[in-house]
Amino acid sequence: AGESPATPAYLVPFLAILGASFLSKSASGYFEWLYPLRFLAAAIALWLFRRHYRNLNWRFDWSAPLVGVAVFLLWIAPGLLFHQDQSSPLGAALAALTPAARYSWIALRIAAAVLTVPIAEELAFRGYLARRIMDREFDLVSFARLSLIAIALSSLVFGLLHGQNWLLGILAGLAFSAVLRRRGRIGDAVVAHAVSNLLLAAWVLTRGAWGLW
Repeated sequence: AGESPATPAYLVPFLAILGASFLSKSASGYFEWLYPLRFLAAAIALWLFRRHYRNLNWRFDWSAPLVGVAVFLLWIAPGLLFHQDQSSPLGAALAALTPAARYSWIALRIAAAVLTVPIAEELAFRGYLARRIMDREFDLVSFARLSLIAIALSSLVFGLLHGQNWLLGILAGLAFSAVLRRRGRIGDAVVAHAVSNLLLAAWVLTRGAWGLW
């Protein structure tokens, strides 16, 4: 048997972000002014495959935002504990833009972090990869029955894609997997992921910790 026909719906939004990221970085210098391409590419992909997501459970409960807060605290902890320099050229680059351009870029950066990225990454890593490790017909595997091996391996891959923050990425992946498995709902993982990213965005903007972006 071949791969499940549901595979593109779970992977294309994330691959769209990767492709847009490559194009954006290639066309940019030290400031990725085309970052909004990532948001646009993922939004289009999610819209095109929207009918495939109707059977997923998008509900969530109190545990989801709570896990999101925990992941956010985990993400900023190294900077607070070890007084790491979290500055970057991004702050100066944004300050050099016109107010309209600056606020538009920031708004789309937040929109991506809170809307498209959590959905695309949860579909790819928890929705597809974790279940694909268990069965070729991954879409028939209940989220509530994810094995510890599947959770560990998918979280490892998720973490490694976060570059120098790979360890934090692995721990975040484990947290999102745990809240997903608790009720068997992808909505819990997406909301936890979105809350974490929203709080991180607020931290970056209020503290000038541009290095976390």
